[in-house]
Amino acid sequence: YRAYHPMMSIIDKKRTRDWIHTFLNQYKQGGMLPVWELSANETYCMIGYHSVPMIVDAYKKGIKDFDTKLALKAMLDYSKSAKYSIDKYAKQGYLSNDIEHESVSKTMEYAYDDWCIAEFASMLGEKKISDEYYKRSLHYRNLYNPATGFFQGKLQGAWYTPFDPKEINGFYTEGNAWQYSLAAPHDILGMTNIMGGSEKFTNHLEKMFTTTEKTTGRDQADVTGLIGQYAHGNEPSHHMAYMFNYTSKPELAAYYVNKICKEFYKNKPDGLIGNEDCGQMSAWYVWSALGMYPLNAASNTFVVGSPQVKSAKVKLDNKTVVNITAEGAYELNKKTRVGGLISQREIRYHEMIEKKDIAFSQVKADFPLIDFSLPYPFPANIVTVPYIKKGDIKFENQTMVELASTNDGDKISYYIAPVADKGVTEWHTKYLPYTNPIKIKTNSTIHFYAFNKNGSSAKVTQSFYKMPTDKKVTVLSKVNPMYTANGSNALIDGIKGTANWQAGEWQSYYGNDMEAIIDLKKANTTKQITATLLQDTRSWIMMPNQMIIAGSNDNENFTTITTQEIISNDKDETVHTKDVSVKLQNAKYRYLKITLVNYGKLPDWHLGAGYDSHLFISELTVE
Repeated sequence: YRAYHPMMSIIDKKRTRDWIHTFLNQYKQGGMLPVWELSANETYCMIGYHSVPMIVDAYKKGIKDFDTKLALKAMLDYSKSAKYSIDKYAKQGYLSNDIEHESVSKTMEYAYDDWCIAEFASMLGEKKISDEYYKRSLHYRNLYNPATGFFQGKLQGAWYTPFDPKEINGFYTEGNAWQYSLAAPHDILGMTNIMGGSEKFTNHLEKMFTTTEKTTGRDQADVTGLIGQYAHGNEPSHHMAYMFNYTSKPELAAYYVNKICKEFYKNKPDGLIGNEDCGQMSAWYVWSALGMYPLNAASNTFVVGSPQVKSAKVKLDNKTVVNITAEGAYELNKKTRVGGLISQREIRYHEMIEKKDIAFSQVKADFPLIDFSLPYPFPANIVTVPYIKKGDIKFENQTMVELASTNDGDKISYYIAPVADKGVTEWHTKYLPYTNPIKIKTNSTIHFYAFNKNGSSAKVTQSFYKMPTDKKVTVLSKVNPMYTANGSNALIDGIKGTANWQAGEWQSYYGNDMEAIIDLKKANTTKQITATLLQDTRSWIMMPNQMIIAGSNDNENFTTITTQEIISNDKDETVHTKDVSVKLQNAKYRYLKITLVNYGKLPDWHLGAGYDSHLFISELTVE
């Protein structure tokens, strides 16, 4: 969308108008705006609700002959729906992965779409709605972790650890923390501020392009065309080179745009470095060759870069012809620029069609970085949702918990309850002011929220679990790094995972068996061992074939106690968990070795036939 549709709204307004009418008809007939249509079928397979920015972009460019009230209602209905947990995002102020997978990417995409709704409501004179959605558009800030400098995933109110910004995992869509580290093009100044100011923001952006570290985690076909951790082969990175215009090194915008154009677009059958995605890769090049790009696609502005042509004529839908000349690039309308310095970093659409001439020329002169004001009425001091700054979610004896908020001036109140307590209503009688770290010694849940003169945040709940001290587990098999459940002890922490297997409580073994040894600290009589397992056939997660139990008293010589076949319907496509128990007839051993035999290759009837299957386990219960 970021490049292709803004281009169409300029050069083919009729088609854009037809799209909008189609969107609204789909809403009237099906109750939802479209997300991702393919072959005349709505797939809803992408994140966000990006038909919204398409409508807003078109409206700003003068395409207004559609039912704007209906359009606003359609936008609001989608933004309040339960689709991909949008309703929970709106209520909580962010998504955590225990609620919705790919939670970071979805939070950031929803926030951008909310900004677009705010813009549309503002243009229609709906101030109450615009105020609400400008605030919602800042929800993305609730996933910024000052300690790591990245937008990071949470489970409940705590940052997921261990954190590696290079890792492609279930918190991000087709990318990692680097590729989503600047995914709020509607709030560049806000991102700059929460990241510590212009210098830190600049350093972060530059490091993304210069780091030599490679991506880790899942093999993701979309992450291609890498310059450092910038991935030109997929949309989430496409605006980032142009963001140098808003840093202390704006000349790097022209440098990297030119580098991408020269190195990643070849006149060969495989000339594109990544996924064309209905014209996105080519549209990026056309914009960039002309010397500009719609960084914020619904802002009606184009950010300057590095023209690749000496001259061009762009015939707009209204028959206006815009003449672009570029003898070397870098001066716009005779205003001084040096390698991209931002004496005028943006070209506004209405200025372009009024002046009809854009001249780039190279001028060598010093020009200071200018300050810039936001073109939208963001609230000056929002209330951010607080988080767990320090504290072990799973602990042996006790843990000290520190609470914090992104805004230093926010105050925090909290309440401690047993894990089973899902919440309290007596906020003002049971909640205490947070002043010092909280000592947790038993299974507990902390309920907490932040507030300042502008109001209160959503309430956050975080559960803490005391680990058993009478046993220890050692996993001998290779764990899939995508799903580790925070280490071996997750298998004996007493927490059984749900069918939402991307929430972080499951361990995965891809193409291999699971083998673990439980140390009971002394020889004990064991009656039964239960494994909590998962099946999601469509996601290649299959039940294991067997569970084998062996015992030992020296941790070296093991005797097989029993082998049990695991019966399951491998064609059952419902996502479900299953407790598989094996009775041991009072076996007395200190060490118990549990082996779960992987299902093996996916069968011929499966869409992934011939590929390895996943084995997912959440808990091993010893009785």
